[in-house]
Amino acid sequence: MERIFRFYFLAFYFGIKRDKTFSRVGRVKFLIELELYQIFDGLIFILWGLIGLGRLEHKYLIALITLVFATFFAYKICKYYVRRNERTFLIGAKKYTPKQRRVYAIIGYITFFVILFFMLYCIILGIAIQNHLYPK
Repeated sequence: MERIFRFYFLAFYFGIKRDKTFSRVGRVKFLIELELYQIFDGLIFILWGLIGLGRLEHKYLIALITLVFATFFAYKICKYYVRRNERTFLIGAKKYTPKQRRVYAIIGYITFFVILFFMLYCIILGIAIQNHLYPK
């Protein structure tokens, strides 16, 4: 698991440009948390469709609670794996050549969009499952 977070950290680190308003490492942590949030959110939408929670009376309250849970879970996992090892990730980043950095950045961008499409697909799949299992 640590290798996966190291890969994502370096991929986003090499893909992000420097900025004066927010640190580069801070933006990398934010992007990793966003990716984790999208994965957990997609899985929650599929479970939402399987259980049929969209048909309940208080569905918006349940949705808010599950989204807050997904955000908190993504934050805790990112804190455990990334923030604990960020110094070793940054030290290891210096040994890569510019060509390797470019490849890491391209793979980081591609995985960002793949996970975004995964979340959107899970939303559609969750709604389809719910409509199939629990017709009106």
